[in-house]
Amino acid sequence: MSQERKIVNILLGELGRLIQKHLEGHRLESRIFLDPQKFREHLQDFDIIINYKFPRFLRRSPFSRLIVTETHSYATHTGVYYQGKIVNSRMTKNALVREPISDRKDGILLFLRPKLTIKQKKQLHTLIAQTLHQKGIKFDFSGIIGFFIYEMLRLKHNPLNARNRYFCSEATAALYYPVCRLVSKDPATVSPKDILESKRLRFIGVLDGVRDGRPNHKTHDDLRYMQRQLLMIQHRLKR
Repeated sequence: MSQERKIVNILLGELGRLIQKHLEGHRLESRIFLDPQKFREHLQDFDIIINYKFPRFLRRSPFSRLIVTETHSYATHTGVYYQGKIVNSRMTKNALVREPISDRKDGILLFLRPKLTIKQKKQLHTLIAQTLHQKGIKFDFSGIIGFFIYEMLRLKHNPLNARNRYFCSEATAALYYPVCRLVSKDPATVSPKDILESKRLRFIGVLDGVRDGRPNHKTHDDLRYMQRQLLMIQHRLKR
């Protein structure tokens, strides 16, 4: 392993391993950090979006802290990039929504891409469009409790799975399930970590500093340091 890849691995831990996996055997053709002004140029419909939180900010979100504790991963939320926005499950009246892309003050967004045929893309477009217009879809609170029970007791299925109810990673996996399985598991047992580690997805880049689809000036010492280090690594790899 080269010194640069060791730096990535040590610097970012779980995220570093993902980027390292992307770099191994691949020529680095694009920036690891996507430009907030032009990030849509690097994305395609049906890319996967993962919210990745930093440990020091978990105390602000007990729910995210619980996800991290049970899954041993800082990946806490997922969605699908579709027509310039993110399709994901929220705690709203109609749970499945399409909304502007925003990172959070306590983390960044990771983009990953499945390998899809033209036929599969057409199928996904139809499925997502139909699902967004479907009424009665609710957030799966009981399914989340069932997921934690599934994890703790190592069950084969989510014991509290409910029809037409989805938590975030369940919704992402379920949208793909009829076309191509992102993970070889029932959608009701899929966590953000499962999607992050899927061998069927290719790493595209990291996005930091976007609010409601537009660039903002959100920065933290963690992010500035990480970005400087990664840009230095990219420069060395391109030599």
